[in-house]
Amino acid sequence: MNKALTVTLLSITSLVALLIGLWYSNVFAYTGEFPTYDYRVYAIAKKDGGFDLTLIDRNKGTGDLEIHGYYLNGLKCEFRTYVIVNDTVVEKELPVVVSPGESQEIVIALRDDNDCNLRFLSGQIIELVLETNTPVQYRTLITLP
Repeated sequence: MNKALTVTLLSITSLVALLIGLWYSNVFAYTGEFPTYDYRVYAIAKKDGGFDLTLIDRNKGTGDLEIHGYYLNGLKCEFRTYVIVNDTVVEKELPVVVSPGESQEIVIALRDDNDCNLRFLSGQIIELVLETNTPVQYRTLITLP
């Protein structure tokens, strides 16, 4: 009887130690900084046979936010990207980096000559997702004017 009690206590102690170890590793394993963001499209303009989407990205986290690309209707596509700095539009290669606590105006030039063979028409609804260095994806539906 004494041997069975000892084995049971050792099993329970090992299980508790394992659970505490897993909890500790999940809570304290990552000591880096976390970027969190939101964005909103605030202007859509017809331009040069396509559309320009102007959006504001806000980094509400403690680490740099990197925007690596865009998904339109589930397809990763390459588009010319511009940033607005001091009311001046400047072409920018990806990634676009937004520092913690900062916001960045970004213009995505949607043209029909893209690598995904997407066509853009007035009245069309598209889904935009930003590819970033965070695991969170925010999806936005946009109706082209």
